[in-house]
Amino acid sequence: KASGIISPLPKDLSLALGSADVSPLEMTGAYLPFLCDGNYIQPTFIDRILTGAGTELYRHSRSPVKVMGRDNAEKMKSMLIQVISEGTGRKARGLSGVNGGKTGTSDNNRDAWFIGFHNRLIGGVWVGHDKNQSLGKNENGGSTAAPIWRSFMEGIDKKSGT
Repeated sequence: KASGIISPLPKDLSLALGSADVSPLEMTGAYLPFLCDGNYIQPTFIDRILTGAGTELYRHSRSPVKVMGRDNAEKMKSMLIQVISEGTGRKARGLSGVNGGKTGTSDNNRDAWFIGFHNRLIGGVWVGHDKNQSLGKNENGGSTAAPIWRSFMEGIDKKSGT
């Protein structure tokens, strides 16, 4: 719960294999400590609201919570970088800066996901059917969700001019 997972989790060893269903927002948020020196910051859909003239009407207040040591966070970040450079997330390669992530695929290819970071931004992509049916034999986190994530992050780069 310290990293934002509030969905019920099974109390058995299958949890290590990803047997629990959590929302994409919960799962993406759980990766934040790896980028934030071990601190969890609750994700939000609205960070701030500005008027047309640029006056700030609202800003989400963030209170970081230390959930792991900085060294462990750095080790995890390093492993996530390797997922894109040499692992199952290779289809997310090609963006400038520091990039890392993790792919995931459920039994029978019903769900495919990719959670990744690009510099200091983090985002998650989930692909699946509402009726919990297979996406198809060759659909998985690396081949289906990672390219969507990459395209999204490329769009952010173009919009921000980086």
